[in-house]
Amino acid sequence: MIGSVRDVSALKTAENALRDREALLTKVFQVVPDTLAIIRMSDGSFIDVNGNWEPLTGFTREEAIGRRSDALNLWSQPDQRNALFARVEREGRVHGADITLRHKAGHAINCRISVERFDAAKENYLLLSAQNITEEIATEQARQLAEVALRESEFKFSSIFNLSPVPLSLMRENDSTLIDVNDAWLAQYGFAKNEVIGATSLDLNIWCDLVNRQKLFNQLRQHKNVDQFECTQRHRLGHSLICMVSARLFHLGNASCFIVSSVNITRQREIEEEIWKMNLDLEERVRLRTLSLEHSNTELAQTFESLKRATEELVRSEKMAALGSLVAGIAHELNTPIGNSVTVASTLQEQTRQVQSDVNNGALKRSGLNRYLDDASTGTALLMRSLGNARELISSFKQVAVDQSSDQRRRFNLSQTIEEVVVTLAPMFKKTPYSLVLDLSPGIELDSYPGPLGQIITNLVGNALSHAFEGRATGTMRLRTRKLDGIQVEIIFSDDGIGIPEANQHRVFDPFFTTKLGQGGSGLGMNIVYNLVTTVLGGDIRLQSRIDDGTSMILHIPLSAPQHFAAVAGTA
Repeated sequence: MIGSVRDVSALKTAENALRDREALLTKVFQVVPDTLAIIRMSDGSFIDVNGNWEPLTGFTREEAIGRRSDALNLWSQPDQRNALFARVEREGRVHGADITLRHKAGHAINCRISVERFDAAKENYLLLSAQNITEEIATEQARQLAEVALRESEFKFSSIFNLSPVPLSLMRENDSTLIDVNDAWLAQYGFAKNEVIGATSLDLNIWCDLVNRQKLFNQLRQHKNVDQFECTQRHRLGHSLICMVSARLFHLGNASCFIVSSVNITRQREIEEEIWKMNLDLEERVRLRTLSLEHSNTELAQTFESLKRATEELVRSEKMAALGSLVAGIAHELNTPIGNSVTVASTLQEQTRQVQSDVNNGALKRSGLNRYLDDASTGTALLMRSLGNARELISSFKQVAVDQSSDQRRRFNLSQTIEEVVVTLAPMFKKTPYSLVLDLSPGIELDSYPGPLGQIITNLVGNALSHAFEGRATGTMRLRTRKLDGIQVEIIFSDDGIGIPEANQHRVFDPFFTTKLGQGGSGLGMNIVYNLVTTVLGGDIRLQSRIDDGTSMILHIPLSAPQHFAAVAGTA
């Protein structure tokens, strides 16, 4: 047996030291705060990743080792990967490159990476170090936005300050020196800017009353603001300015400053003084004018009262004239039936006297008696018919006359009342080529004033006969009624006459307006209609008219007249 013995203690010691170093390096690799990965350059696969890999990318160590980054879809922008590896091939390292990775969950991760190429065991490797800079980028963006907002705010303040039409100044709190003033301030006080900056209001001799200046600054330091402090200041040329001063305390960097506005109200006070003097003069003029107006009003009241009495008298005259015309027409109409009745009665009286004579003389024959009886029967029939017509005329006239003279409120049937009125109006148009057609809805009951309603119809018919058919050989008037709802009735009086010119339509209801002045027209007829409809009956009336196409008067009146018009009805 042949054997050899060699001392390997040094080798074992070296191997143990190597293992210890590898364990140390492995431990360091895992606990480094950055995310680390080792990539084989030959195939681009991950050899190892440290413990920060999964929190950054979402992939576990087992999912990453042996796979390429593009297989993991790790790059949000693949062009960045290609550019990065090309730069490493060219330069051997990359430091502090900002890239965007894709998390396993799909969202983007902003990273700053460094790559170092190294050789080991005849292979080329890359050591990749990555830091998540998403919060850093967000912080930087917020800082940049804040800087932009600050610059914009400063620009806006500077623009507003310099372009404001109100005189503004900035001064330090501790020594009251002026930091800045705007153009309006310079124009108001007459200074140049280089004369103002760094000086105080005392240096510029702006204050006329130093007590007021001290009072202003005391209030400002005590309350941090002053509003509408009126004081007298001085222009550079020496003349006084009445100013309204307001101020606020604010912080500019580390310094406390006042921003002060000083508005020149000198002209305003002058105007107020002028207004005060004018008011005194105006009050005196008003007093004198009031005395004059009181005297004029007294005279006007007397004149108005006289005019009112004259108008009432004209209205009464108009009503009496209408009633007189009604009486004349009825008298004419009654003449025929009463005349016929008298003729028949006288004939019957003569024949009766003859029969009595024949009876007394014994000369009465059957044929004579039969003839007398036939004549008596015919005569009495004619007499009853004529007297019946007269009775109807008298009855209608009596009701209409009572209504128009008393103006009493009562319940009545609308169609019956209108028919009675029309009967009394028949003489007005019976012997003319013009006719009146009625279209009355039955069963309409009103609690109102039949007298004013009859006067309205009388005036409408009379007005149409006087004006509507001038130059016309024939014409038709129509009177229609219908129930609108449970509380109103519509009455439409229309004609197919010449119409009313548009220029006159708005004046139709005016008092004393007539197109036949001096020809018998008073101009009160349609005004009376308007007043009766709107006041007594509590309704409304409107006019529709076209030239050569006739005129319509449309009345809407309530089924029950308003109670508060009862007093008016007695004087309508």
